[in-house]
Amino acid sequence: MGLVGVIPPHLGNLSFLVELGLKNNSFHCPLPQELSRLRRLKTIDFGNNFMGTIPSWFGSFPKLQTFTLAGNGFSGFIPAAIFNLSTLEIINLSRNQPSELPYEIGSLGQLEVLFVQRNALKGCAFLPALNISSLTTLTLYWNNMSGNLPNNICTIPDEIGDLQQLEILALHANNLSGVIPSKLFNNFMIREIELSINQLSSGLRANIGLNVPNLEFLGVARNNLVAGLLPNLSNASKLRELEMIENSFILYLNNLTIDASTPQAASTLSCLFNLRNLTTLYLGDNPLNTTILAPHGNLSTSLLYVDLRMSNIKGNIPVDICNLSSMIKLNLGDDQLSGAIPSSIQRLKYLQEGPTSLSLELLDLSKNNLSGVIPKSMEALLYLKHLNLSFNKLQGEIPTGGPFGNFSADSFVSNGALCGAS
Repeated sequence: MGLVGVIPPHLGNLSFLVELGLKNNSFHCPLPQELSRLRRLKTIDFGNNFMGTIPSWFGSFPKLQTFTLAGNGFSGFIPAAIFNLSTLEIINLSRNQPSELPYEIGSLGQLEVLFVQRNALKGCAFLPALNISSLTTLTLYWNNMSGNLPNNICTIPDEIGDLQQLEILALHANNLSGVIPSKLFNNFMIREIELSINQLSSGLRANIGLNVPNLEFLGVARNNLVAGLLPNLSNASKLRELEMIENSFILYLNNLTIDASTPQAASTLSCLFNLRNLTTLYLGDNPLNTTILAPHGNLSTSLLYVDLRMSNIKGNIPVDICNLSSMIKLNLGDDQLSGAIPSSIQRLKYLQEGPTSLSLELLDLSKNNLSGVIPKSMEALLYLKHLNLSFNKLQGEIPTGGPFGNFSADSFVSNGALCGAS
């Protein structure tokens, strides 16, 4: 609301108040203790610029269900008295500076949502939260946590897998080490797992997708995962995003492989292409050492972003690549592709999905062994903004129509027999 000044202590006289929101203002004063008299409060939302320590009198509200202090400058300890409020369902302490969670938080038998991201939590500060069996959402990303996850969480059985109601787990950007808990993938309810930008090691079990039918997002990018088989996620039919590289496309630190000597060498990748809800597939800089099988099934209205650069992808680009008709970004750069660019790729030019128009905007096929001519049919890709065909063995005249008038010679450099780019 943009209010300034002090919070009047007389607010504490509103004894029938059930909801108090003070966010998006500019109060620069301590919270008046008189507010502790509001015993009927069910919702507190103090997203503001309050500083100092969290007042212990926040434990004075026996009916409190939603407690939000997001976006303040509170530091120090979280008062244990708050965790005597047995009716709490949602706690949001994100974007503050507390350093630990009290063990008393584990007594909150009705708590469903806990947001403590972007704080100053250290060590394994989240461990007390693993005693809250009612949790559906646990987000503690971008903290200062470090060190090995304890043995009873990293090996089976482990506590994090016992949170059977858990749907969203976000622990990315915490410098955590150790292995990814196997039991986490036995949770039928889990929808989102984000563990990227840590120091997690070992590999992913091949069958992690068998018992997570509701999984929609899996992020394990920028870790220290050692070489191992790309996991089978064919049972995770609701998967929308699979990220095993850093989102910025700059640094890739995993080392997943597909064992080319096994029958699953190409089929494992193929099954990912055929997950009907998958929109994002980022596997760049992993030695997959396989081919792209012709995509089929109900994928044409789902997959939007594919990054398989630097993954030892071999063979030809399948003609049926055009079945990925919702594609916006396709990066197959720095692989081992050969053969011609299929003229059918022009069919990635436009798709109307309700109010949304989809068309190929980025195509990177650089640093491969592609030969033949650049299909003139690609002039139909009118919305193509970024094209990189450099460092191949292409020949003939570069098309000039459609988007090609916007591309510089850098898009075609080091193709000895090409002509026409200026």
